[in-house]
Amino acid sequence: MNQTDTTERPKISEEVITGWQQTVDVIARLAEVPAALIMKAEPPYMKVLIASKGEDNPYHPEDKDDMDGLYCEHVIKTGESLNIPNALLDEDWNDNPDIELGMISYFGLPLHWPDGQVFGTICILDTSERHFSQDIIDLMNRFKDTVELHLKMLLQQENIIKLKDDLFERAKELSCLIEISELLMEKELKLEEILSKVADLLPAYFKNPAKTTVTIKYKSNIYPETKSPDDSFTYQQDIKCDACQDAWIKVDLDRNSLDSKDSEKPEILTEEKSLLKAVANQLSSIIELKEKEKSLVLARNQLFTTLYSIGDGVIVTDLDGKVTFMNGVAEELTGWEYEQAADLPVEKIFKIVSARTGERVENPVHQVLEQGVIVGLANNTTLIARDGTAHQIADTAAPIRDHLGRVTGTILVFSDVTAEYNYKRELENSQQELTYKQQWLSSLFKNSNDAIARLDANHKIQAINQKFTELFGYSLEEIKGMDLDDVLDQPEQKVANREVTSRFLAGKQVELEGIRYTKSGEEKVCLIRGIPVEIDGQMVGGYAQYIDITARKEQEERLQYTSTHDPLTDLYNRFHLEKELVNLNRFKECPVSIIIFDLNGLKLINDSYGHRAGDLFLTKFAEILQDSFSDPATVGRWGGDEFLAIIPEDLTRQEVEQIAEKTTSKEIQINSNNGDDLFISVAYGISMKRKPEENIFDTLHDAENNMYRDKLLKEKSTKSRLVKLLLSALHEKSQETESHAVRMADLATELGRRAGLSANELDGLAVLARFHDIGKIMIPNKVLNKPGSLSEEEWKLIKRHPVSGYRICSSIEDFSHIAEEVLSHHERWDGSGYPRGIAGEEIPVLARIIAIVDAFDVMTNGRPYKEPLTEAEAIAEIQACAGTQFDPELAEKFVQMFAEADTPITTGNFDIKGENSI
Repeated sequence: MNQTDTTERPKISEEVITGWQQTVDVIARLAEVPAALIMKAEPPYMKVLIASKGEDNPYHPEDKDDMDGLYCEHVIKTGESLNIPNALLDEDWNDNPDIELGMISYFGLPLHWPDGQVFGTICILDTSERHFSQDIIDLMNRFKDTVELHLKMLLQQENIIKLKDDLFERAKELSCLIEISELLMEKELKLEEILSKVADLLPAYFKNPAKTTVTIKYKSNIYPETKSPDDSFTYQQDIKCDACQDAWIKVDLDRNSLDSKDSEKPEILTEEKSLLKAVANQLSSIIELKEKEKSLVLARNQLFTTLYSIGDGVIVTDLDGKVTFMNGVAEELTGWEYEQAADLPVEKIFKIVSARTGERVENPVHQVLEQGVIVGLANNTTLIARDGTAHQIADTAAPIRDHLGRVTGTILVFSDVTAEYNYKRELENSQQELTYKQQWLSSLFKNSNDAIARLDANHKIQAINQKFTELFGYSLEEIKGMDLDDVLDQPEQKVANREVTSRFLAGKQVELEGIRYTKSGEEKVCLIRGIPVEIDGQMVGGYAQYIDITARKEQEERLQYTSTHDPLTDLYNRFHLEKELVNLNRFKECPVSIIIFDLNGLKLINDSYGHRAGDLFLTKFAEILQDSFSDPATVGRWGGDEFLAIIPEDLTRQEVEQIAEKTTSKEIQINSNNGDDLFISVAYGISMKRKPEENIFDTLHDAENNMYRDKLLKEKSTKSRLVKLLLSALHEKSQETESHAVRMADLATELGRRAGLSANELDGLAVLARFHDIGKIMIPNKVLNKPGSLSEEEWKLIKRHPVSGYRICSSIEDFSHIAEEVLSHHERWDGSGYPRGIAGEEIPVLARIIAIVDAFDVMTNGRPYKEPLTEAEAIAEIQACAGTQFDPELAEKFVQMFAEADTPITTGNFDIKGENSI
């Protein structure tokens, strides 16, 4: 991860900010999101730098928030894009701070300065689930590139400003040196006059020209012949020159002429010292040149006539490689006049590069000076003239020696061979290019990952590559000379577009997506490109390229389908339905009718028979909806047990009512895994949008309200019938008969009175007596009625029935008040019961009463695998288990209840503590 930037950065201009704002607004509109942002990292915060304009955007420029947990923090830390379709469904993001603003979908990219430091992020957010398209992602990436380019330009501009000051000082120094150098161009000036003029012009380049005096010493003479000011601040630079000793140039800053404020700190600036050093070096060259000039004048005059009259270019340099002579041909070829080039380094005048690579070639003058031998360059050398004109040359450089054989300079002779070189080069290039293209095209054709066929001017196949054979199954021998469309098409299909073929034969490049057929008749979806080949303006054939995208298209279709359809019912999902509603709202479609359906009692079915039974109801109702509606209606699963139908037709309310009534007129029935015939009814609500200005979501809200009213009318009746069905199923599959429930209710009510329960509690006892074992409907018959001992897995099934009963009763409003007692009726006083293992008075009192009464009724009425006990034997067992299985006080009252009825009590051997006591 790149560290967040802590260095000082240039300020972003208002012009750039305005441009970013406009682009962010465009992205928000194109992506159809309420918020598009540029966020700036200012640890430990993220600050909104740019926010798209819109009433629905909760973010505003300068807003700050802690980085912790933000989408943008992840983007900065990873340095990668982040795409979250729905944070509410993503456990990694469902507590993200942006959710509080309603933003549940997000796509963002990191932004960096050119040196890799973090700038921030660019992102878009929406209040609904979004799977952002590739076009939007590509648009965001292009904007990211634009922003980072702006950041790069800002840094470059700041660097340019910093360089500007340095360049100014350098330009001032160079300007001074040029002005001094120009003195040499005035041939009539003597060295003494030049030194005097330098001393006069130099103060103008200092901070305080009027208060600065420059003097130069050469051969014991001072130039100009003036005295330095008294009480001056002085800086001196030596002139290192072989022609003299003790030469220097000095600057004096007059203290007496300065203001009082200035005189406190008289100084010569560092830049001025640097200038003085450069001038000293320049004067060193001037002095050397002027001294030598005297001895060279005669020799130059003798050579001039000879060198200037020859037909080749001639340049003469001194021992330092500086130009001392150029003839007219050299001036013409280099573009430099001798007066301009004199004393300049030869490489500045004579710029040569390789004609093949364009790279600079070592100047032969330097080779001659270093080695003292003649150096020649072949005619593959290019001379770049001052105006950029290129001349192909052949040249030779030789040393100039004095009478002692010492090298004193070089002479460079060169001639223009451009015409000869160009002819030879063009011939070589044409041959090489032809060979290269042939090899390149052959390699590309054979080794391409795409299927390619080479065609003649009549669209006939001349060659195919291996990928063509692999994709379509043909060898070249089978199809050579045949029309390509005839090979890859089928007569009954006619997928090959002959009009496109005609465009290709007319020399136009074509590109399309289409279907082609293999040798075996298999259909392939391909990207097809036709690339014509023209020679001298005539179409001689071309290439047909095929890229197999069959798998990609199938995957795209699957993804598109799953993104819009509910996996259980195969109807449209909520995402698609919401999108349809948004589109209807946006384009102000009307009239539009909305029907919302709700399956009554589905939760009770799920709790009683499992979600598989509930899923069967959902899929069955989905089939009913598909049969009831056709285009242009859109039908889908709105969520859970709700379905939605959107009908963009001009229907009356009565017609819509008839459709809804027909769809819900019959109860939906299925057969459960336990063999029970189950049913549910369907509630519905209707609303209609009649005017364009009406909001479709208000219409949806009205339909939901109407559905809830219908549900209140139907659901209680449905649940009442389902309860009877559950009790009936319980009686049929177990020993929990109606008479057992009645006996238990009577005994429980009597024991409750003796325990001092209220009238409401006694009513609850009666209901609990009937429903305490309702959870057994979830237990298979072979387990519930198994004779003998249960296996460990079977016992686990048995121990689940209090929990199942709890869920069932919780789903029914009329029985929710006994759900806790149903859950607890197999708990034991000593804490060894199930399902929770609670003990003593933690167990609800009604559950403690039912536990005693249920055990007594089971013992006295028996089971298929147990003989019944007498009442006396059963009472003895109750007494024996008091304080362990049963509440001792309630057990005593129960025993007392039988004693007062003068019931004989004897101790039996019926074990009610074993595992089969369920």
